[in-house]
Amino acid sequence: MKRTVLPGALAALVTSTFPVLGEDIASAPQPPDLSALAAAIGATQVTFRSHSLPPGGSIGNAEGNACPANTDMLSGACHPGYSDQVSIINQYPNVGARTWRCGFQNTSGTTRTAWVYTLCSASAPRTTPPLTHNLSVSRYTTATLNNTDADRIMADASTVAQTADFAGDVACNIAMTRSGNVTTFSTGDGSIDSQAEFNAVMGAPGWISVVNQINWCGSIGAGIIGCAPVPGSSLAVVRFTTTLEGILWLHEFGHNKGLSHRNGTSNVMHPSIGASRLGLNTAECTAFNAPTPAVAEASVVMAAGAGDGGATDGNAPSVETPPDVGDFVRQHFFHGVPYDVARNYSPDDVPVLLDMLADPAEQEWKTNIVAVLGMIGTEETVFEPLVAFLESPGEDLPPEIYRAKATVPLALGYLANQSGSEKAVDYLIAAANPDFWAERSVGRATFQAATSERDADLATKAILGLALSGTERAFEALQVMEKEGLPSVAGSRDVIVEALSANRQISAEGLSEYYDGQEPQPQ
Repeated sequence: MKRTVLPGALAALVTSTFPVLGEDIASAPQPPDLSALAAAIGATQVTFRSHSLPPGGSIGNAEGNACPANTDMLSGACHPGYSDQVSIINQYPNVGARTWRCGFQNTSGTTRTAWVYTLCSASAPRTTPPLTHNLSVSRYTTATLNNTDADRIMADASTVAQTADFAGDVACNIAMTRSGNVTTFSTGDGSIDSQAEFNAVMGAPGWISVVNQINWCGSIGAGIIGCAPVPGSSLAVVRFTTTLEGILWLHEFGHNKGLSHRNGTSNVMHPSIGASRLGLNTAECTAFNAPTPAVAEASVVMAAGAGDGGATDGNAPSVETPPDVGDFVRQHFFHGVPYDVARNYSPDDVPVLLDMLADPAEQEWKTNIVAVLGMIGTEETVFEPLVAFLESPGEDLPPEIYRAKATVPLALGYLANQSGSEKAVDYLIAAANPDFWAERSVGRATFQAATSERDADLATKAILGLALSGTERAFEALQVMEKEGLPSVAGSRDVIVEALSANRQISAEGLSEYYDGQEPQPQ
């Protein structure tokens, strides 16, 4: 049997806390409670992190969770997980990261779990108040956001910035707060589908503009949840998962501060969002500490995620390709589904995605599922299922379901581009007229007051699909639309001009080149 090695201040109390570890309790549900030990030596808390050891494997320099900001590391402990077949091979403090480090070796034939503990001192009072970024917030007339919502989101963003959650995560002493009441604006139609519409929304009152949909951010893309000039003094977001909105606003505000994306799946500035993506480094904190407004408005905006595969060094991809297509689509990409990463999958993955599309439990991810089906499918396998999903009857649709339906025309554009689907082009040309949708009961979003708004929006998305197709027939149809105009499509001329330009670029260079290299560097 083995005892836990507890150096320093812990050693004197080890006998009363851990008389002898168990023989081999491999199924122990959780590590032991060290709260009494922490109280005995004046620590406010014990942080811990578990590490999985494969059969016969070892791990060196496994770190615990860092002590919270404004606390000191007192000591640490290595716990071999109630197993006499797991040994401690090294341990020492990581002073800079305020956490303990341990090494373990598993000599058993089964996977084991070991823990690393760090004991932390009482919190010290903050010596300087945070630099406060007092930002005005505005929402499109049909978007849902009030003062309480904005305060919660900004408080969450501030907590993410101010807390050092792990080694290498800087506790950045900044805060985001609301300036005045949340106001409303009526510029555009609540959906950003072209550069002209983006510029118009960015010119509306309010630093943070909340809209219902974003399908353009430097280029046309699917599943975009935020977009910001780099650098700049305004940003656009959609309403999103409650627990992640703080990270979304902080990420886009980071672009305003001149920050690009950064490799590392634990980073706030990673291209996809997640509950564990909380990290800021010293350079990013320095950027956030620039007073607001930091810079004059830039003309460059973040590229849509469809092309967002580049890291800040312009070389290694910052969106890693998961081994399973289901894991890939179960991510939220700030600036849209990355085309070049999605294209690593093949038609063999289509059946999995079609099953997910039909599964109500996958509602949160259906926008991504729809987009990737268009990017990798064939006319024979995905055209009819995509159209059936879009045209399925419905009443008032939750925003995430409506956005997924509205992504189908973009997916059909991807399909036409990569498979030459004539059916997809035919459908998009017909669907670019609002009258096409007036004859169909596809349901409308809860943020749409009338079916005419839905008809105009879906017609606009069909125009974007024609752009993404890059086909000559689509270009000719767009030219006719520009010349003759379309009824009841808000901002249709701006969208058509955008679509004509994108269609020509995609036709000449391909989708990969259309999306390539559009992540700007700070200016």
